[in-house]
Amino acid sequence: VMGNSAISGYGVDGAGPNCVGGTTPATYNARKSGAQVAAKALGADLVLLGYGGKGVTKNITAGDTLTLPVLFDRTLPETNAYAWTFTKYVPHAFVMVITNIDAETAEPALTNGYEAFAIKIRSAYPGAHLMLVVSAAATDDYPVGLMTRTKLKAMAGSVVTKRKAAGDQNISSHTMTEYVNGQLSGCDYHPNEALHQQMGAELVSWLKAELGW
Repeated sequence: VMGNSAISGYGVDGAGPNCVGGTTPATYNARKSGAQVAAKALGADLVLLGYGGKGVTKNITAGDTLTLPVLFDRTLPETNAYAWTFTKYVPHAFVMVITNIDAETAEPALTNGYEAFAIKIRSAYPGAHLMLVVSAAATDDYPVGLMTRTKLKAMAGSVVTKRKAAGDQNISSHTMTEYVNGQLSGCDYHPNEALHQQMGAELVSWLKAELGW
């Protein structure tokens, strides 16, 4: 599972959304993340590639060019000295949780960026099921006028359609149930434990349906 802080468990243990003292490492808990919830329910091994502030086409910090496709190749995110060896750990599924940050990228650059990353993932894992998932934290209400949820859902569907037309049938897209008021009570308006449980349960259903687990 790859994505940013919306799926990684960032701030989930904090009394947010405005955590006293800021979002400290003590509030991070990947074991409560939607990804881990799903893996535990399925009895599956999990590698969670979660990095806050990162996207596929852009990052939240201006001038930061180390996007998720760049980090995908690395064993340690802060250095390119140790390349990840894809053949040593081959997953049955690769779940890409689409980041809200990417909604700021205009089309066609948005779709092109995600399709290019899908091709890169397929090259690394020829037999894995690739799942593009719109986060539960994606909403059309914020940022105002961006229509984040609608835009990302359309992009994911477009990428799947294009890849299937190119011969890759082992790819799908899904949109998580949108959060409701009170579920972004982790630090900095991130998913709380209940929302991670909800996301994890939906991942379980989709992975079972796609993989026959």
